[in-house]
Amino acid sequence: KIILTGLLLMQLYSCAPPLYFPNGINAPLFSKKGQFTMNAAASSENLFLSFRNSYDIQIATSTSEKVGVLLNVNFSDFKEKLSVTTFCAGSSGGKSSYYYGHKHFFYEGGAGIYDKIGNRGRTETFVLVGFGNASSYGFCKESTARYMRFAIQSDIGIETKIFEVIFSCRMGYLNLNRKKSDDNINSNYKYIDPSSFFVDPAITYRFGFKEFKFFTQGGISLPFNGQNYDWNPIWASLGIQMRF
Repeated sequence: KIILTGLLLMQLYSCAPPLYFPNGINAPLFSKKGQFTMNAAASSENLFLSFRNSYDIQIATSTSEKVGVLLNVNFSDFKEKLSVTTFCAGSSGGKSSYYYGHKHFFYEGGAGIYDKIGNRGRTETFVLVGFGNASSYGFCKESTARYMRFAIQSDIGIETKIFEVIFSCRMGYLNLNRKKSDDNINSNYKYIDPSSFFVDPAITYRFGFKEFKFFTQGGISLPFNGQNYDWNPIWASLGIQMRF
């Protein structure tokens, strides 16, 4: 709780959006061979400053009675013009206008195993590898980076024809390589590398029909290296799922 609170406060007072935004979790809840799911969702990535979205496109298929594969894409591109009192280096202060925004594109794939627990219970575990690039800019700061993420995702849930609830946990390592980082607030600025092991717990609710459901998902992302300006700590998604 202390780490999450610190991350949220740092987001509020940061000069630019974070570089790394975790994508939503793709939890298909397979029960037999030949199933195929496709998800489309929008996620709120900053609950305090404004409703800035990223978008998920996710597909999954069960290739055998025990094995399934996933493919996920997540992207965001938002920009707004703000008027602020600036204290950037080389400025005498006063009101100025700045663009505050973020852009990223992330894709990942993976495979894993699944099983049934009784008639309605489902469990699955996937190994995932993903790649992304990101840029963030704000009042006095601009950063760009490329990153690679390794993760293990486990899901356990209950499935009915009209309702599903799923508990997920994604754990792994994010390796972020900074390409550029400028901060003009002061000349002693030192970039903090957000590369870290992490854990992302999440809960998903789906409701609707057997072949078509609406869903909502909430999750938090906790880096093991503690508080960091460049790590977005929370997401909340709304979307649809089609199942064939």
